[in-house]
Amino acid sequence: MYRLKLTSDLLHKIMLGLLALLVSVMAVGVAQYIGQGFKAITIPFPTWRPEAFVLDGVMRLVAGDALYRLIADAPMTVHVYNIFAYAIPALVALPFGSDAETLLTVGRSISLVSSIALTVLLGWYGYRISSSYLVALFAALLPFFFHEMALPHFFRLRPESPAIFFSVAAIIYLLRGDERTRSLLGVAGLCFFSFLFKQSFIAAPVAIGFYFLRTRRWRSFAVFSAAYVTAIIALFSIMYGMSGYAYLENAFVAMASNIVDVRKALMFYSGYFFGKSFGLLLAVPIALVVAIKHGRSNILIVCYCVTALLWNVYSSGKTGSSSNYYAEFGVASIIVIMNVFRRRTEGGGTPLVKLLVLLPIAVQVMFSAASSFVASRPPTFFEPLDVNLAPYISGYETNSKQLILHEKIAIQLRNPVGYDWFLLDSLIAQGRYDPAPFFQRIRVGEFDAIVFSQQPYSNFERDLYHVVLMSPYQKSYEDKVVMEFRRIQ
Repeated sequence: MYRLKLTSDLLHKIMLGLLALLVSVMAVGVAQYIGQGFKAITIPFPTWRPEAFVLDGVMRLVAGDALYRLIADAPMTVHVYNIFAYAIPALVALPFGSDAETLLTVGRSISLVSSIALTVLLGWYGYRISSSYLVALFAALLPFFFHEMALPHFFRLRPESPAIFFSVAAIIYLLRGDERTRSLLGVAGLCFFSFLFKQSFIAAPVAIGFYFLRTRRWRSFAVFSAAYVTAIIALFSIMYGMSGYAYLENAFVAMASNIVDVRKALMFYSGYFFGKSFGLLLAVPIALVVAIKHGRSNILIVCYCVTALLWNVYSSGKTGSSSNYYAEFGVASIIVIMNVFRRRTEGGGTPLVKLLVLLPIAVQVMFSAASSFVASRPPTFFEPLDVNLAPYISGYETNSKQLILHEKIAIQLRNPVGYDWFLLDSLIAQGRYDPAPFFQRIRVGEFDAIVFSQQPYSNFERDLYHVVLMSPYQKSYEDKVVMEFRRIQ
Protein backbone atom coordinates (compact mmCIF):
# COMPACT_ATOMS: atom_id res chain seq x y z
CA MET A 1 0.00 0.00 0.00
CA TYR A 2 2.85 2.37 0.91
CA ARG A 3 4.58 1.64 -2.41
CA LEU A 4 1.36 2.33 -4.33
CA LYS A 5 0.92 5.64 -2.52
CA LEU A 6 4.55 6.56 -3.26
CA THR A 7 4.05 5.76 -6.95
CA SER A 8 0.84 7.79 -7.01
CA ASP A 9 2.53 10.77 -5.36
CA LEU A 10 5.40 10.58 -7.86
CA LEU A 11 3.02 10.44 -10.82
CA HIS A 12 1.11 13.40 -9.38
CA LYS A 13 4.31 15.46 -9.13
CA ILE A 14 5.30 14.50 -12.69
CA MET A 15 1.82 15.45 -13.90
CA LEU A 16 2.00 18.84 -12.17
CA GLY A 17 5.45 19.50 -13.61
CA LEU A 18 4.30 18.62 -17.13
CA LEU A 19 1.19 20.72 -16.71
CA ALA A 20 3.25 23.72 -15.55
CA LEU A 21 5.57 23.30 -18.55
CA LEU A 22 2.63 23.09 -20.95
CA VAL A 23 1.00 26.19 -19.50
CA SER A 24 4.26 28.15 -19.85
CA VAL A 25 4.86 27.16 -23.46
CA MET A 26 1.22 27.47 -24.50
CA ALA A 27 1.01 30.96 -22.98
CA VAL A 28 3.71 32.18 -25.36
CA GLY A 29 1.92 30.76 -28.40
CA VAL A 30 -1.49 32.00 -27.30
CA ALA A 31 -0.10 35.50 -26.70
CA GLN A 32 1.18 35.47 -30.28
CA TYR A 33 -2.16 34.29 -31.66
CA ILE A 34 -4.13 36.92 -29.75
CA GLY A 35 -1.63 39.57 -30.83
CA GLN A 36 -2.17 38.54 -34.45
CA GLY A 37 -5.91 38.70 -33.83
CA PHE A 38 -5.69 42.28 -32.59
CA LYS A 39 -3.70 43.20 -35.70
CA ALA A 40 -6.19 41.44 -37.97
CA ILE A 41 -9.25 43.32 -36.68
CA THR A 42 -8.06 46.56 -38.30
CA ILE A 43 -7.48 45.13 -41.81
CA PRO A 44 -9.62 47.42 -44.02
CA PHE A 45 -11.20 44.68 -46.15
CA PRO A 46 -12.64 41.18 -45.59
CA THR A 47 -9.91 38.59 -45.01
CA TRP A 48 -12.16 35.73 -46.12
CA ARG A 49 -15.05 35.55 -48.57
CA PRO A 50 -17.67 34.43 -45.99
CA GLU A 51 -16.64 37.38 -43.82
CA ALA A 52 -17.74 39.61 -46.69
CA PHE A 53 -21.17 37.93 -46.63
CA VAL A 54 -21.74 39.03 -43.03
CA LEU A 55 -20.34 42.51 -43.71
CA ASP A 56 -22.92 43.03 -46.44
CA GLY A 57 -25.76 42.23 -44.04
CA VAL A 58 -24.39 44.59 -41.39
CA MET A 59 -24.01 47.38 -43.95
CA ARG A 60 -27.60 46.89 -45.12
CA LEU A 61 -28.95 47.23 -41.58
CA VAL A 62 -26.86 50.34 -40.89
CA ALA A 63 -28.14 51.88 -44.14
CA GLY A 64 -31.75 51.08 -43.17
CA ASP A 65 -32.22 48.55 -45.97
CA ALA A 66 -34.08 45.25 -45.68
CA LEU A 67 -31.81 42.43 -44.51
CA TYR A 68 -33.88 39.45 -45.64
CA ARG A 69 -35.42 39.63 -49.11
CA LEU A 70 -37.06 37.02 -51.27
CA ILE A 71 -34.55 35.03 -53.28
CA ALA A 72 -36.42 35.72 -56.51
CA ASP A 73 -36.06 39.48 -55.87
CA ALA A 74 -32.45 39.46 -54.71
CA PRO A 75 -30.88 36.17 -55.76
CA MET A 76 -27.32 37.19 -55.05
CA THR A 77 -27.73 38.83 -51.65
CA VAL A 78 -29.00 35.93 -49.57
CA HIS A 79 -28.31 36.28 -45.83
CA VAL A 80 -28.37 32.83 -44.30
CA TYR A 81 -27.47 33.64 -40.68
CA ASN A 82 -29.78 34.65 -37.89
CA ILE A 83 -30.53 38.25 -36.98
CA PHE A 84 -27.91 38.76 -34.21
CA ALA A 85 -25.06 37.95 -36.62
CA TYR A 86 -25.85 41.24 -38.38
CA ALA A 87 -27.78 43.33 -35.85
CA ILE A 88 -25.32 43.21 -32.92
CA PRO A 89 -22.32 44.52 -34.94
CA ALA A 90 -24.60 47.15 -36.52
CA LEU A 91 -25.86 48.36 -33.12
CA VAL A 92 -22.43 48.39 -31.47
CA ALA A 93 -20.96 50.29 -34.43
CA LEU A 94 -23.54 53.10 -34.33
CA PRO A 95 -21.41 55.51 -32.21
CA PHE A 96 -18.29 54.87 -34.31
CA GLY A 97 -19.42 55.17 -37.94
CA SER A 98 -21.04 53.32 -40.79
CA ASP A 99 -18.19 52.84 -43.28
CA ALA A 100 -17.10 49.30 -44.14
CA GLU A 101 -13.76 49.55 -42.33
CA THR A 102 -15.42 50.63 -39.06
CA LEU A 103 -18.05 47.91 -39.29
CA LEU A 104 -15.39 45.29 -39.92
CA THR A 105 -13.34 46.47 -36.94
CA VAL A 106 -16.33 46.50 -34.60
CA GLY A 107 -17.63 43.12 -35.79
CA ARG A 108 -14.21 41.50 -35.48
CA SER A 109 -13.80 43.00 -32.01
CA ILE A 110 -17.06 41.33 -30.94
CA SER A 111 -15.70 37.97 -32.09
CA LEU A 112 -12.38 38.52 -30.33
CA VAL A 113 -14.00 39.66 -27.09
CA SER A 114 -16.39 36.69 -27.20
CA SER A 115 -13.46 34.32 -27.66
CA ILE A 116 -11.55 35.84 -24.75
CA ALA A 117 -14.71 35.67 -22.61
CA LEU A 118 -14.98 31.97 -23.51
CA THR A 119 -11.44 31.34 -22.29
CA VAL A 120 -12.19 33.15 -19.03
CA LEU A 121 -15.33 31.05 -18.58
CA LEU A 122 -13.43 27.81 -19.20
CA GLY A 123 -10.70 28.95 -16.84
CA TRP A 124 -13.27 29.62 -14.13
CA TYR A 125 -14.81 26.20 -14.73
CA GLY A 126 -11.37 24.56 -14.54
CA TYR A 127 -10.70 26.19 -11.18
CA ARG A 128 -14.16 25.39 -9.86
CA ILE A 129 -13.81 21.65 -10.43
CA SER A 130 -10.13 21.33 -9.45
CA SER A 131 -9.33 24.20 -7.02
CA SER A 132 -6.10 24.57 -9.00
CA TYR A 133 -4.99 27.79 -10.67
CA LEU A 134 -2.69 25.73 -12.88
CA VAL A 135 -5.62 23.71 -14.23
CA ALA A 136 -7.60 26.94 -14.66
CA LEU A 137 -4.84 28.45 -16.80
CA PHE A 138 -4.58 25.23 -18.81
CA ALA A 139 -8.32 25.30 -19.50
CA ALA A 140 -8.20 28.96 -20.53
CA LEU A 141 -5.28 28.46 -22.93
CA LEU A 142 -6.56 25.36 -24.73
CA PRO A 143 -9.19 27.07 -26.99
CA PHE A 144 -6.72 29.56 -28.42
CA PHE A 145 -3.89 27.05 -28.74
CA PHE A 146 -6.17 24.71 -30.69
CA HIS A 147 -7.92 27.59 -32.43
CA GLU A 148 -7.95 25.84 -35.81
CA MET A 149 -10.62 23.56 -34.37
CA ALA A 150 -12.12 25.43 -31.39
CA LEU A 151 -11.96 29.11 -32.44
CA PRO A 152 -11.21 29.21 -36.19
CA HIS A 153 -12.61 32.71 -36.73
CA PHE A 154 -11.88 34.48 -33.44
CA PHE A 155 -10.56 37.51 -35.35
CA ARG A 156 -13.21 37.71 -38.08
CA LEU A 157 -16.64 39.28 -38.46
CA ARG A 158 -18.46 35.97 -38.08
CA PRO A 159 -21.23 34.59 -35.80
CA GLU A 160 -19.39 31.47 -34.55
CA SER A 161 -17.43 32.92 -31.61
CA PRO A 162 -20.42 34.59 -29.86
CA ALA A 163 -22.59 31.54 -30.58
CA ILE A 164 -20.02 29.17 -29.04
CA PHE A 165 -19.69 31.38 -25.97
CA PHE A 166 -23.43 31.29 -25.24
CA SER A 167 -23.69 27.53 -25.89
CA VAL A 168 -20.81 26.74 -23.55
CA ALA A 169 -22.15 29.19 -20.97
CA ALA A 170 -25.45 27.27 -20.99
CA ILE A 171 -23.68 23.93 -20.42
CA ILE A 172 -21.44 25.24 -17.64
CA TYR A 173 -24.37 27.06 -16.01
CA LEU A 174 -26.30 23.78 -15.87
CA LEU A 175 -23.26 21.90 -14.55
CA ARG A 176 -23.58 23.96 -11.37
CA GLY A 177 -26.45 21.65 -10.44
CA ASP A 178 -29.05 24.37 -9.93
CA GLU A 179 -32.31 23.30 -11.57
CA ARG A 180 -34.66 25.85 -10.11
CA THR A 181 -37.11 27.33 -12.60
CA ARG A 182 -35.25 30.63 -12.98
CA SER A 183 -31.96 28.78 -13.58
CA LEU A 184 -33.56 26.59 -16.25
CA LEU A 185 -34.98 29.71 -17.89
CA GLY A 186 -31.48 31.18 -17.84
CA VAL A 187 -30.05 28.07 -19.52
CA ALA A 188 -32.77 28.20 -22.17
CA GLY A 189 -32.05 31.90 -22.68
CA LEU A 190 -28.33 31.26 -23.24
CA CYS A 191 -29.11 28.53 -25.79
CA PHE A 192 -31.52 30.91 -27.50
CA PHE A 193 -28.90 33.68 -27.72
CA SER A 194 -26.57 31.19 -29.38
CA PHE A 195 -29.33 30.35 -31.88
CA LEU A 196 -29.88 34.06 -32.55
CA PHE A 197 -26.31 34.34 -33.83
CA LYS A 198 -26.28 31.16 -35.92
CA GLN A 199 -29.18 28.77 -36.15
CA SER A 200 -27.00 25.69 -36.64
CA PHE A 201 -25.86 25.90 -33.00
CA ILE A 202 -28.40 23.44 -31.62
CA ALA A 203 -26.07 20.81 -30.11
CA ALA A 204 -26.29 22.34 -26.62
CA PRO A 205 -30.12 22.41 -26.30
CA VAL A 206 -30.40 18.93 -27.84
CA ALA A 207 -27.79 17.56 -25.42
CA ILE A 208 -29.48 19.26 -22.46
CA GLY A 209 -32.87 17.85 -23.44
CA PHE A 210 -31.45 14.33 -23.80
CA TYR A 211 -29.66 14.70 -20.45
CA PHE A 212 -32.92 15.58 -18.68
CA LEU A 213 -34.70 12.63 -20.31
CA ARG A 214 -31.87 10.20 -19.60
CA THR A 215 -31.77 11.15 -15.90
CA ARG A 216 -35.59 11.24 -15.63
CA ARG A 217 -35.71 14.93 -14.75
CA TRP A 218 -39.16 15.35 -16.24
CA ARG A 219 -39.93 18.74 -14.69
CA SER A 220 -36.58 20.20 -15.76
CA PHE A 221 -37.10 18.86 -19.29
CA ALA A 222 -40.58 20.39 -19.47
CA VAL A 223 -39.49 23.83 -18.19
CA PHE A 224 -36.37 24.02 -20.36
CA SER A 225 -38.07 22.74 -23.53
CA ALA A 226 -41.11 25.00 -23.09
CA ALA A 227 -38.91 28.08 -22.58
CA TYR A 228 -36.60 27.32 -25.51
CA VAL A 229 -39.36 26.39 -27.97
CA THR A 230 -41.46 29.41 -26.92
CA ALA A 231 -38.50 31.69 -27.59
CA ILE A 232 -37.97 30.14 -31.04
CA ILE A 233 -41.66 30.53 -31.92
CA ALA A 234 -41.62 34.15 -30.73
CA LEU A 235 -38.57 34.83 -32.92
CA PHE A 236 -40.24 33.30 -35.96
CA SER A 237 -43.39 35.33 -35.33
CA ILE A 238 -41.51 38.61 -34.95
CA MET A 239 -39.27 38.03 -37.97
CA TYR A 240 -42.20 36.89 -40.09
CA GLY A 241 -44.06 40.05 -39.13
CA MET A 242 -41.06 42.17 -40.14
CA SER A 243 -39.80 40.31 -43.23
CA GLY A 244 -42.56 37.90 -44.21
CA TYR A 245 -41.50 34.64 -45.82
CA ALA A 246 -38.14 36.20 -46.80
CA TYR A 247 -36.67 35.50 -43.34
CA LEU A 248 -37.56 31.81 -43.45
CA GLU A 249 -36.42 31.52 -47.07
CA ASN A 250 -33.02 33.09 -46.31
CA ALA A 251 -32.21 31.75 -42.86
CA PHE A 252 -33.63 28.24 -43.18
CA VAL A 253 -34.64 27.21 -46.70
CA ALA A 254 -31.51 28.63 -48.36
CA MET A 255 -29.20 27.58 -45.54
CA ALA A 256 -30.48 23.99 -45.74
CA SER A 257 -30.40 23.85 -49.55
CA ASN A 258 -26.77 22.76 -49.94
CA ILE A 259 -26.10 19.16 -50.89
CA VAL A 260 -24.73 17.09 -47.97
CA ASP A 261 -21.99 14.48 -48.44
CA VAL A 262 -20.90 13.29 -44.99
CA ARG A 263 -18.46 10.66 -46.28
CA LYS A 264 -16.56 13.19 -48.37
CA ALA A 265 -16.43 15.64 -45.45
CA LEU A 266 -15.10 12.98 -43.08
CA MET A 267 -12.39 11.99 -45.53
CA PHE A 268 -11.20 15.59 -45.79
CA TYR A 269 -11.66 16.96 -42.26
CA SER A 270 -10.40 13.91 -40.37
CA GLY A 271 -6.99 14.34 -41.94
CA TYR A 272 -7.08 18.13 -41.72
CA PHE A 273 -7.91 18.27 -38.02
CA PHE A 274 -5.61 15.42 -37.06
CA GLY A 275 -2.78 17.43 -38.57
CA LYS A 276 -3.84 20.61 -36.82
CA SER A 277 -5.15 19.30 -33.46
CA PHE A 278 -4.01 15.70 -33.00
CA GLY A 279 -3.16 16.37 -29.35
CA LEU A 280 -6.75 17.32 -28.60
CA LEU A 281 -8.24 14.48 -30.65
CA LEU A 282 -6.06 11.81 -28.98
CA ALA A 283 -6.81 13.11 -25.49
CA VAL A 284 -10.60 13.24 -25.88
CA PRO A 285 -11.27 9.46 -26.04
CA ILE A 286 -9.37 8.92 -22.78
CA ALA A 287 -11.29 11.75 -21.14
CA LEU A 288 -14.60 10.36 -22.40
CA VAL A 289 -13.82 6.94 -20.89
CA VAL A 290 -13.20 8.60 -17.51
CA ALA A 291 -16.41 10.61 -17.81
CA ILE A 292 -18.51 7.56 -18.75
CA LYS A 293 -16.93 5.48 -15.97
CA HIS A 294 -18.20 7.90 -13.34
CA GLY A 295 -21.69 7.76 -14.82
CA ARG A 296 -24.51 9.99 -13.74
CA SER A 297 -22.54 13.09 -12.75
CA ASN A 298 -20.93 13.33 -16.20
CA ILE A 299 -23.86 12.46 -18.46
CA LEU A 300 -24.35 16.07 -19.53
CA ILE A 301 -20.80 16.68 -20.77
CA VAL A 302 -20.73 13.30 -22.54
CA CYS A 303 -24.06 14.11 -24.21
CA TYR A 304 -22.79 17.53 -25.28
CA CYS A 305 -19.51 16.23 -26.72
CA VAL A 306 -21.12 13.36 -28.63
CA THR A 307 -24.03 15.49 -29.88
CA ALA A 308 -21.67 18.25 -31.03
CA LEU A 309 -19.49 15.70 -32.85
CA LEU A 310 -22.39 14.04 -34.66
CA TRP A 311 -24.05 17.32 -35.62
CA ASN A 312 -20.77 18.95 -36.68
CA VAL A 313 -19.83 15.95 -38.85
CA TYR A 314 -23.20 16.09 -40.59
CA SER A 315 -23.13 19.89 -41.00
CA SER A 316 -19.61 19.87 -42.42
CA GLY A 317 -20.86 17.67 -45.24
CA LYS A 318 -22.67 20.63 -46.79
CA THR A 319 -21.27 21.92 -50.08
CA GLY A 320 -19.17 25.00 -49.39
CA SER A 321 -18.63 24.20 -45.71
CA SER A 322 -15.39 24.99 -43.88
CA SER A 323 -13.52 24.01 -40.73
CA ASN A 324 -15.63 26.32 -38.54
CA TYR A 325 -18.36 23.64 -38.47
CA TYR A 326 -16.28 21.66 -35.94
CA ALA A 327 -15.76 24.55 -33.52
CA GLU A 328 -18.43 23.48 -31.04
CA PHE A 329 -17.04 19.94 -30.87
CA GLY A 330 -13.58 21.41 -30.27
CA VAL A 331 -14.76 23.39 -27.25
CA ALA A 332 -16.94 20.51 -25.99
CA SER A 333 -13.81 18.31 -26.12
CA ILE A 334 -11.98 20.78 -23.90
CA ILE A 335 -14.78 20.61 -21.31
CA VAL A 336 -14.55 16.79 -21.30
CA ILE A 337 -10.76 16.95 -20.93
CA MET A 338 -11.09 19.37 -18.02
CA ASN A 339 -13.39 16.89 -16.30
CA VAL A 340 -10.39 14.54 -15.86
CA PHE A 341 -8.75 17.17 -13.64
CA ARG A 342 -11.65 17.53 -11.22
CA ARG A 343 -11.10 16.53 -7.59
CA ARG A 344 -10.63 12.78 -7.12
CA THR A 345 -13.48 12.72 -4.60
CA GLU A 346 -15.80 14.09 -7.32
CA GLY A 347 -14.91 11.64 -10.11
CA GLY A 348 -11.62 13.03 -11.42
CA GLY A 349 -8.96 10.88 -13.04
CA THR A 350 -6.00 9.30 -11.31
CA PRO A 351 -2.54 10.89 -11.75
CA LEU A 352 -1.76 8.22 -14.38
CA VAL A 353 -4.92 9.02 -16.35
CA LYS A 354 -4.16 12.74 -16.17
CA LEU A 355 -0.69 12.06 -17.53
CA LEU A 356 -2.13 9.98 -20.37
CA VAL A 357 -4.44 12.89 -21.27
CA LEU A 358 -1.61 15.42 -21.13
CA LEU A 359 0.92 13.44 -23.17
CA PRO A 360 -0.61 13.82 -26.67
CA ILE A 361 -1.28 17.49 -25.95
CA ALA A 362 2.31 17.88 -24.75
CA VAL A 363 3.67 16.31 -27.95
CA GLN A 364 1.73 18.79 -30.10
CA VAL A 365 2.61 21.76 -27.90
CA MET A 366 6.32 20.99 -28.06
CA PHE A 367 6.17 20.25 -31.79
CA SER A 368 4.40 23.55 -32.39
CA ALA A 369 6.88 25.44 -30.22
CA ALA A 370 9.83 23.90 -32.06
CA SER A 371 8.30 24.74 -35.43
CA SER A 372 7.79 28.35 -34.37
CA PHE A 373 11.34 28.70 -33.10
CA VAL A 374 12.79 27.24 -36.29
CA ALA A 375 10.71 29.56 -38.44
CA SER A 376 11.42 32.52 -36.12
CA ARG A 377 7.77 33.53 -36.31
CA PRO A 378 4.42 32.36 -34.94
CA PRO A 379 2.34 30.03 -37.13
CA THR A 380 0.10 31.81 -39.61
CA PHE A 381 -3.56 31.11 -38.90
CA PHE A 382 -5.31 33.13 -41.59
CA GLU A 383 -5.19 32.95 -45.35
CA PRO A 384 -2.81 35.29 -47.23
CA LEU A 385 -4.12 38.83 -47.23
CA ASP A 386 -5.54 40.21 -50.43
CA VAL A 387 -3.97 42.93 -52.54
CA ASN A 388 -4.81 46.55 -51.78
CA LEU A 389 -8.37 46.99 -53.03
CA ALA A 390 -8.59 50.75 -52.35
CA PRO A 391 -7.70 51.79 -55.94
CA TYR A 392 -10.43 49.54 -57.36
CA ILE A 393 -13.00 50.80 -54.86
CA SER A 394 -12.26 54.46 -55.61
CA GLY A 395 -12.21 53.76 -59.35
CA TYR A 396 -15.65 52.13 -59.45
CA GLU A 397 -17.55 54.18 -56.88
CA THR A 398 -18.55 56.96 -59.33
CA ASN A 399 -20.67 54.77 -61.60
CA SER A 400 -23.84 53.06 -60.36
CA LYS A 401 -24.66 51.34 -63.68
CA GLN A 402 -22.11 48.62 -63.26
CA LEU A 403 -22.11 44.95 -62.37
CA ILE A 404 -19.24 44.11 -60.04
CA LEU A 405 -18.76 40.40 -59.41
CA HIS A 406 -15.70 40.74 -57.17
CA GLU A 407 -17.60 40.60 -53.88
CA LYS A 408 -14.96 42.30 -51.69
CA ILE A 409 -15.02 45.36 -53.96
CA ALA A 410 -18.77 45.35 -54.52
CA ILE A 411 -19.69 45.06 -50.84
CA GLN A 412 -17.56 48.03 -49.84
CA LEU A 413 -19.33 50.03 -52.56
CA ARG A 414 -22.64 48.97 -50.96
CA ASN A 415 -23.60 47.39 -54.24
CA PRO A 416 -23.05 43.65 -53.83
CA VAL A 417 -24.07 41.77 -56.93
CA GLY A 418 -22.90 38.29 -56.13
CA TYR A 419 -21.51 36.22 -53.31
CA ASP A 420 -21.88 32.80 -51.73
CA TRP A 421 -21.61 31.27 -55.17
CA PHE A 422 -21.86 27.69 -53.87
CA LEU A 423 -25.27 28.56 -52.44
CA LEU A 424 -26.37 30.25 -55.65
CA ASP A 425 -25.39 27.21 -57.72
CA SER A 426 -27.40 25.04 -55.32
CA LEU A 427 -30.47 27.29 -55.56
CA ILE A 428 -30.30 27.22 -59.37
CA ALA A 429 -29.91 23.42 -59.42
CA GLN A 430 -32.98 23.05 -57.18
CA GLY A 431 -35.07 25.39 -59.34
CA ARG A 432 -35.37 28.01 -56.57
CA TYR A 433 -33.86 30.69 -58.79
CA ASP A 434 -34.00 31.12 -62.57
CA PRO A 435 -31.01 33.15 -63.83
CA ALA A 436 -32.51 33.64 -67.32
CA PRO A 437 -34.12 37.07 -66.62
CA PHE A 438 -30.86 38.32 -65.15
CA PHE A 439 -28.88 37.09 -68.14
CA GLN A 440 -31.35 38.89 -70.44
CA ARG A 441 -30.52 42.21 -68.74
CA ILE A 442 -26.92 41.68 -69.80
CA ARG A 443 -27.80 40.70 -73.37
CA VAL A 444 -29.61 44.00 -73.89
CA GLY A 445 -26.64 45.96 -72.50
CA GLU A 446 -28.29 47.32 -69.35
CA PHE A 447 -24.96 47.86 -67.53
CA ASP A 448 -22.20 50.31 -68.47
CA ALA A 449 -19.50 47.98 -67.13
CA ILE A 450 -19.25 44.38 -65.90
CA VAL A 451 -16.33 43.51 -63.62
CA PHE A 452 -15.37 39.88 -62.97
CA SER A 453 -13.15 38.51 -60.25
CA GLN A 454 -10.13 36.63 -61.62
CA GLN A 455 -10.97 33.81 -59.18
CA PRO A 456 -14.39 32.45 -60.21
CA TYR A 457 -15.97 30.12 -57.67
CA SER A 458 -19.07 28.81 -59.38
CA ASN A 459 -20.78 27.59 -62.52
CA PHE A 460 -22.99 30.67 -62.35
CA GLU A 461 -20.00 33.00 -62.79
CA ARG A 462 -18.73 30.97 -65.73
CA ASP A 463 -22.17 30.98 -67.35
CA LEU A 464 -22.38 34.73 -66.81
CA TYR A 465 -18.97 35.19 -68.42
CA HIS A 466 -20.10 33.35 -71.56
CA VAL A 467 -23.27 35.47 -71.69
CA VAL A 468 -21.12 38.63 -71.61
CA LEU A 469 -18.96 37.35 -74.46
CA MET A 470 -22.12 37.03 -76.58
CA SER A 471 -23.47 40.44 -75.55
CA PRO A 472 -22.64 44.05 -76.55
CA TYR A 473 -19.52 44.26 -74.36
CA GLN A 474 -15.78 44.20 -74.98
CA LYS A 475 -12.85 43.69 -72.62
CA SER A 476 -11.42 47.04 -71.52
CA TYR A 477 -9.05 46.14 -68.65
CA GLU A 478 -7.50 43.08 -66.99
CA ASP A 479 -5.01 42.42 -64.18
CA LYS A 480 -4.51 39.67 -61.59
CA VAL A 481 -7.51 40.88 -59.56
CA VAL A 482 -10.28 41.84 -62.00
CA MET A 483 -11.35 41.54 -65.62
CA GLU A 484 -13.44 44.48 -66.85
CA PHE A 485 -15.86 44.63 -69.79
CA ARG A 486 -17.34 47.90 -71.12
CA ARG A 487 -20.50 48.28 -73.14
CA ILE A 488 -19.88 48.91 -76.82
CA GLN A 489 -21.18 52.37 -77.66
